[in-house]
Amino acid sequence: MVGSIPNFIRLSQCMQEWRVTGDSMHLWNFLKYSSNIPVLVTGLLMRQRDGYTGIWVFFAMLNSGYSFWWDINNDWNLNLFKFGHRTVGDDWLRVKLHYDIREFYYLAIIFDFIGRFVWVAKFLPSPEKGDTIFYIGATMLFSTESGWFALEVLEILRRWVWVFIKLEVDYITLTNNKDVEMNSL
Repeated sequence: MVGSIPNFIRLSQCMQEWRVTGDSMHLWNFLKYSSNIPVLVTGLLMRQRDGYTGIWVFFAMLNSGYSFWWDINNDWNLNLFKFGHRTVGDDWLRVKLHYDIREFYYLAIIFDFIGRFVWVAKFLPSPEKGDTIFYIGATMLFSTESGWFALEVLEILRRWVWVFIKLEVDYITLTNNKDVEMNSL
């Protein structure tokens, strides 16, 4: 339950931001953090009784999908999911990018997707022993201390990548086409 405290803090912050600004985006962000509550509740129920795994997987997929969409569409302001809202010349990213290597953004999208959904893989059907590499990887990832450590490091790295792109978006938004170099900030 202690691990859910940051989630409830963010829920409170989203509501406060909505009250102050009236911007409905804060309510949609509130919904994103709310989608984690069923994951937490069914996770607790799974520890006490059998039969909740499928429900947990459903809620975890819903939460991971919405969070991934939010990262790409809103936090990173990329065009990947903005169907019908792209202008001529736009691609899957956005027109103004600070980082020179465009592949960084594509790799970040893939990395964010993996980081958001890898936790659900714990409850997927066990791989067959004939699928040696996948079987060994899945077994080590979810049943050893080093596997859990690797998952935690993956999550920390995912959040760092998220921060770098989010800061870039905020920088672009704040400078709003002004000639302010990032180095001067």
